[in-house]
Order: sequence, then structure tokens, then C-alpha cells
Amino acid sequence: MKYLDMVIESLKNVEKQKEKFEAAISIIEFSLKSNGLIYVFGTGHSHMLAEEIFYRAGGLANVYPILIDELMLHRKASISSEIERVEGYIGEILNGYDISSSDVFIVISNSGINAVPVEAALYAKSKKCKVIAITSLNHSKNSKPRNSKNLHLYDVADVVLDNCAPKGDATIDVGEGKMGPISTITGAFILNSLIIETAEKLKKAGVNLPIFLSANVENGDETNSKILKEYKKRIPIL
Repeated sequence: MKYLDMVIESLKNVEKQKEKFEAAISIIEFSLKSNGLIYVFGTGHSHMLAEEIFYRAGGLANVYPILIDELMLHRKASISSEIERVEGYIGEILNGYDISSSDVFIVISNSGINAVPVEAALYAKSKKCKVIAITSLNHSKNSKPRNSKNLHLYDVADVVLDNCAPKGDATIDVGEGKMGPISTITGAFILNSLIIETAEKLKKAGVNLPIFLSANVENGDETNSKILKEYKKRIPIL
């Protein structure tokens, strides 16, 4: 299967970024030790990755996805592509979040060129918050920024993790065009790897973490209820 081969190759390329992974893990580790939150933000299909590590079996309660209807796909999908290019849009929305230097802000954008993800990263940095970007360097470095600051997402972030997707994301030429996007698969792998490896480091240091269980296993509801009671005030969408 061609697509399987492309997925495996891309994941192997992602794995080569050992130093970048270690740098990102250190940022998340510091944040969690400081009782910070992991904010996650993406537009379009990238918003799915913000949900990927939120409120699920095996997920940390410290994760706060920033989910904005107009930037997602369930209302007017094509309009979301227009809005993510609008300058000055995201700052007012992020003012409603209590983002601080003890938090970490993860921005996912495959192209890394549009105004909204770039300005979201800049906003977080203005709050002295460390920023981790997940983006396609192949796409971004071969594309002109669509913002007046002339910045790519990789120009702004403290740590940049390459999702190793090709420009345009799709991988398999079927004649009329290409199919088989990669960025969601590699992005999910990157995020889960960061969370897991950070958790393992903190566990060795004796730090107990609030990890959700499946609601469909023994003691799942009881465990999750205790976690929710503690974190709902800080993460209202729980």
C-alpha cells in the first residue's frame, strides 16, 4: 500500500528530531511542575490535533484546547480558510484566556504561513509563555507568509517540530491530483509522544499526574470525577 509506505516513512523522519523533542519535553515538564496548563491551538483540520490530547482515555487533565467554531470545519468549512488569514482576529479571543509564563502554548499549522496561527504564537510569547510549533517545514519554507509581519510560524516558536508532510500535505498522485494527507497522523504522533515522554520523566521525579481513564473501564468514572472536580474551574470546557 503506497499510503502506508508514505506514513511509515514520514513517521521515521519525525523520529529523527531527537534534540527538538527533548527541548519541547523540557518546556512541558517545567510547565507541569509549575502547575501550568498545556494550551493547544490549530485552525482548519489542525484543530483536530488540539482535541486529540484533550479529555480522553490516557490523556492529561492539564490540556486546554482553544476551539473556535469559526476556525473549525463543522459550520462553514470554506469560511474557516478565509478567517485564518485575517490579521487582528485572534488576539481579542485569546484575551479571554488566562495564559501566563507558567503555561506552554502549542500551535499546529501545516503551512505555517497564515495570520491567525502566527499571531496566536506571538500573543502567547507576549505573555512570556513558551511556544511549541508543529508545522511542515517543507511547505512553510517554500511558501510566502500570508501576513503583514512577513513571518512564518517557525520564525516565532521557541521549539519547532516538523511534521514531515510535503508541501500541500497530500502524498499519493491519483491523476487528477494528490490524495493521502500526512499531517494529522504525524501531528498526533508528535503530540502524544511529547505528552507520554514528559509524563514518564515526571513520574520518575515523583510527580503524580492527573490522567483520565476510559469511562468504560473499572473505576473510570470515579477517577475521572475526582480529576474533573479539580480542573473544571481552570478549564471550563471540561
